[in-house]
Amino acid sequence: MKLKLNLSKGAEKLNAKQAQKQATQKGHILLVDDEPENLDGLEALLVSEGYEVSASTSPHEALEMVKGRPVDLIISDQRMPLMLGTELLSAVKAHREDNIRVILTGHTDMNDLITCINNGLLYRYLVKPWRAEEVLEVVEEGMKKIKIDRVRERLLPKTLWERLYEGRLEDTTPGEGRALECVAAFIDIRDFQSITSHLPPSDVFHLLSNLISALEPHLTAHHGYVAHHAGDGALLIFDRKDVCAQDAVHFARGVCGLLTEINERLSDPLSLTRGQAITLGVGMHMGRVLLGSVGSPNHLELTMLGDVVSAAARVESISRTLNTPHSSCVALASAPLVARLTDREGLTSLGAHSLLHHEPPTELFHL
Repeated sequence: MKLKLNLSKGAEKLNAKQAQKQATQKGHILLVDDEPENLDGLEALLVSEGYEVSASTSPHEALEMVKGRPVDLIISDQRMPLMLGTELLSAVKAHREDNIRVILTGHTDMNDLITCINNGLLYRYLVKPWRAEEVLEVVEEGMKKIKIDRVRERLLPKTLWERLYEGRLEDTTPGEGRALECVAAFIDIRDFQSITSHLPPSDVFHLLSNLISALEPHLTAHHGYVAHHAGDGALLIFDRKDVCAQDAVHFARGVCGLLTEINERLSDPLSLTRGQAITLGVGMHMGRVLLGSVGSPNHLELTMLGDVVSAAARVESISRTLNTPHSSCVALASAPLVARLTDREGLTSLGAHSLLHHEPPTELFHL
């Protein structure tokens, strides 16, 4: 009996999967219009250009779609019986700002829409009857903008500049600053150079990125953010008023559990670390930090200054020398941080240590 293979159907399935992948990479567009004919025309146009498209005649359904899955760009009709397009896009923006919002309108009075553009609600508007070339031009430019915005967000975390500029990023100038009471936490991967010395550069950064990606949701869940990456380590900040100490300790304890799971996956001799476990050191201190901008009119950077940052780095370096219980994650907290905790169960004193030369020794605690 001969085995028959339908190669043409296999090729069709493969091509369909590749097309779907390319559409996802090109961008996801949501169309909203109470007129099915208009919706069908826009959808056919954008799908033919390789975009992934979702569509709805109901603004309420469209809002639920946005909540269920991220959308890169939204085109909404303005005059719909259940809700104005601008009302829908306001609700979308309130849920998630990370998208491009476009209005499609058949009305000639554009004053309200121009106000919405100036206020940041809309990116552009399109006038009915729409022209295919104009729609495609607006969509292409919008997709380019959202991708650039997302890269900028990764390079300059929104949390940082919001703390400093409080929503007025467009007025950024060098030399601005403000003080924050916070927990500074230094997190460092021990012996990372020796663990990865056998790897090509691309694999080194792949491993490092995977580790950061695994920890990031846990950091966000505990209201912390990365202030600065430094090689195989990072400076983390927890600054929620009155509860930043608890946030930092809960994060550090959770990291130890996450690291156990990560090391189970890396225990395979064929993994990037060749079976070697990753070990983390975490040093935390609480106090006042200065957040500010330095540079020139042509080059600007955000930076953090203050003894709390230096002290946290010192706590992390001390953790390398102390006789702490064997663990893949060694986390230490200073007395000023511990004093702000409501629950100190499970902490072990490691005695007083010198953190800053101009201050008396500070008691450290192992979590």
